[in-house]
Amino acid sequence: EIFDIVSALETAEGKGTTFYSFLNTTKSADEKAIAKAYRKRSLELQQHVYIYSPDKNPNDKKIQDRFARLGVIANILKDAEKRKHYDFFYDNGVPKWRDYYSRYRPGLGAVLAGLTVFSCFIHYVFLYLTFRVSKMRIAQFRHQALEAAWGPTKKPLAGRKRLKVKTQEQGDAIGMPGVNAGRPIAAGTTIEMVVEGDKVFIV
Repeated sequence: EIFDIVSALETAEGKGTTFYSFLNTTKSADEKAIAKAYRKRSLELQQHVYIYSPDKNPNDKKIQDRFARLGVIANILKDAEKRKHYDFFYDNGVPKWRDYYSRYRPGLGAVLAGLTVFSCFIHYVFLYLTFRVSKMRIAQFRHQALEAAWGPTKKPLAGRKRLKVKTQEQGDAIGMPGVNAGRPIAAGTTIEMVVEGDKVFIV
C-alpha cells in the first residue's frame, strides 16, 4: 500500500514529494500534529475551488483522487506501525525494485500451470512409493521362496523346484507387476514360484 501511495503521490505532485511535505509538516510531528496538519491541509485544498475541491467539481477525478490520497496519507502517518514502515523508506529511499513488495496475483493460466505441476509431482511421488513397496514385497517373496526351496541347508539346489508361497496376513493392497496380474493381493493368497539355483521365477 505504501509503495503505491508513494508512486501515485510523486506522479501527481512531483518527484520527491513526501507524505510529510504533502501535509506541510515534518517527520518529527507527533500524532496530534499530524491530525492538525491534515485538517489545515484539507482547508487549504478546499480554498482552491477551481482546482482542488471535489464538492464544487465532483466530476474531476484528479480532484477526488487528491483528497482521497490526503486522507490515506494522514491515516498512515497516524498509525504507529505503518508510519515506522514509511519512515524507514523515507530515510533510506524507496527501492527501485518496489514491485517485489507488491502482492502477486497470478492469472488463470498461472494457476492452471501450477496445479498441473503439483498434480504431476503428486503422481510421481505415488508411483515412486508404489515402486518401492513393490520392490520390497518382491524381495520378501524371493526370500520366502529360497528359504522354502533350500531348506535347512540354506544352499542352492541343483535343478528346478516348483513351490507355493503364501502372502502374509496383511496381503498387498497395491498389487505388483507380474503378480496376480498386477491386481491387489489378498491376505493368505498362494503364489506359485519356481526356484532354480538362487533365481526365483513367478509362474
